[in-house]
Amino acid sequence: MRKWKRQFALEWNHIFRNPWLMGLPALYGVLYTWFLSAVSPLNNFFIEAYSFHALVHTLTLGIVMLLGILAVRRDIRRPAYEWSTGLPLSYGMRITAKFAAAMAYLTLFSLLAAGLFVAFSYGRGIQSAINISHGVYFFLSYEISYAVTLALAMLLAVCLPNRVVYLIGFCAWMFGTFFMQLFIVERYNLYVLRTFHLSELFVEGTRGYELWGYGTDIDELIRSGLFVLAFAALLLTAAVTILNLLRPTKHGARLWFTAGLAVLLASAAFAPYGLLWHDRYSSYNAKINDETILDIVKLWDERTEMFEVANYDLVLEKAGNDVLFGTARLEIPVSALIPQGKEEITLTLNRLFSVSEVKANGDPVSFTRQGDLLSLPWSDALEQRESVGLEIRYSGKVAEDNGKGLYHAFVQRDNVLLPRDFVWYPFPGMRHVYAKEDWSNTLQLASMYKDMPFPAAEYRLTVKGFDSKLYTSLPELEPQGNNDKPHGADFKMQVFQGFGKDGISLFGGPFVEVSVPSLPSRIITTPSSRALAEHVLQEWSGYYRYFASWVADFEPKIQQVGYFVTKQMLNERSENGMYSIFASHGGDNGYAGLLMTEMLLGTRKGSFHIENTRKDIRLPLRSLMWYVYYREAEGLSHKDIENGMADFRMLGALFHPDSNEDPDNLGGRMAEAAGKAIDAGKISQVKEILNYFYAQGMEIPLEDPDSPVQASPIPYEAWEREWERVMGQ
Repeated sequence: MRKWKRQFALEWNHIFRNPWLMGLPALYGVLYTWFLSAVSPLNNFFIEAYSFHALVHTLTLGIVMLLGILAVRRDIRRPAYEWSTGLPLSYGMRITAKFAAAMAYLTLFSLLAAGLFVAFSYGRGIQSAINISHGVYFFLSYEISYAVTLALAMLLAVCLPNRVVYLIGFCAWMFGTFFMQLFIVERYNLYVLRTFHLSELFVEGTRGYELWGYGTDIDELIRSGLFVLAFAALLLTAAVTILNLLRPTKHGARLWFTAGLAVLLASAAFAPYGLLWHDRYSSYNAKINDETILDIVKLWDERTEMFEVANYDLVLEKAGNDVLFGTARLEIPVSALIPQGKEEITLTLNRLFSVSEVKANGDPVSFTRQGDLLSLPWSDALEQRESVGLEIRYSGKVAEDNGKGLYHAFVQRDNVLLPRDFVWYPFPGMRHVYAKEDWSNTLQLASMYKDMPFPAAEYRLTVKGFDSKLYTSLPELEPQGNNDKPHGADFKMQVFQGFGKDGISLFGGPFVEVSVPSLPSRIITTPSSRALAEHVLQEWSGYYRYFASWVADFEPKIQQVGYFVTKQMLNERSENGMYSIFASHGGDNGYAGLLMTEMLLGTRKGSFHIENTRKDIRLPLRSLMWYVYYREAEGLSHKDIENGMADFRMLGALFHPDSNEDPDNLGGRMAEAAGKAIDAGKISQVKEILNYFYAQGMEIPLEDPDSPVQASPIPYEAWEREWERVMGQ
């Protein structure tokens, strides 16, 4: 051990007394400090820091590659130092000492990466526990990448004694980072090879996001990290073995035993990682090869079959191993269940859940499953009642991606993503959960390409045993608790209850709730996005005060907002009074105006059905609400608005109409008429006209042809009549 310590001290001095090498961590610290100090308060701090590490950490691997090659070529693979092979110091000691000294130096970068992030995060008011967990993630990612890259560099220097090793080392650095990412992992969707990527932080996926990021890949990161460390040990062992083969040794048996042990250790470490991806690919390929899952083109031609449900009573319980146990009770009017010639009742439940029992009016009934479909036999006895009570018990573990490292849904520790389109509770009728992308050979939720309706019903949802507070679009009842521990999980319970017409989604994670007294809504987001949420709420509350001051019968259509900065592929949606924004990048993108429009005017998802503005002027009317705001609250003239001094996203139907839908420029004529009236001091009359149409409804929902309730278009003639009535007084 004394010999190793002396060799380590020698290698330490070679590195830490080199002013050029010692200047690099200082330069890194200065650049990192400058970058973090320049991050806008409105941007997500974690994402910004991760983007820095993804690039700069990958660049520092070039330093690692050079350092590893120089460490070996300085004496071991240098002809002038051949005499040193006669010293009583084994190659194992020399290689491990060089490796340890280099890692001690490289740890300076790792400590700066973690320490500066924690310090700057703390200065932004983010909780220490969250900062430290992110800092530990950065530190370990740096260390693991440095270890395997350094071991690879030292092996290359041992195998290639000539100076060409510098060129080969550069190629290995480029191939193991940028080339592997762009031309292997992403191009061919070989995400299983992420473990061979030299840069842990440059790997494409969800890890660069505070919400549902690396926390959803903890199992993979642990298994991958253990394999990478074992693989680095294998590379070092290979270097020592090659060097020992170059000179006679009496420890041949020990040499080959150590080499074989390193191979077995690396293979054993890869097994858990390989099994993880085997399970993922098995589940994924089963869906890709399932003919009942349609491609996108065929999906558009399929109709969603749905029948009425009076109320839902859902209980979802999480066990300690993240397995979900669900109980769904549906009360369904018999008139909605009469199969009209069919011999069975069809429900849809995601295939990841196994159904253990189905009861109808308390009596067990047989059932069959095919993919996502659950079929129950129709019985004439069911017609003797006014309603049928179905009870379905099911269970399953949810952690499913789309083949590209992005998840459809998951329940992992305190991270919960159960979107309504995942159909995690029984849907009455038959609907398609998944769709295939033929051009990319990937699987997506069908809702990404086609909006599908949900039954309007009274909901009661009880969730138990989850590690974090959950959020959904239903109002939450008073918190409850108990000392029982069902299925081995700590008992935590939340109860949500209310009327829902858009399905139910569940979200869980490191959320914070942000609100202001002047606005009847709140934003649910992550700690690094709190400053943005506060900024949006302040701006939004100004809009709210203005419109609430004159819009009659103003009933806010959203009560809470979920601002989720994540790479999970989900569409922005309005669900039972909750508007969810899924953004892949932080920063303010005019969210206050978007949210005010949603709160005041409701959805406009069905606007693509409007083919003639003369027959339906709801789009121009929605824009006129904002036109009045800019004229009165912002003090802009009609000319100012035309010149782009207002947000045209709110005014597009007036100043940038579609010539095919509005060939007569009716929107522009309405704006011009309103502008002249405002200039003449008749803004109260303009507001009266808008209030008249607001009471009729300016929402443009996505129409379901099977729905008994259809949206009512407002023709241009109605505008002319009301304008003449009010302005002619």
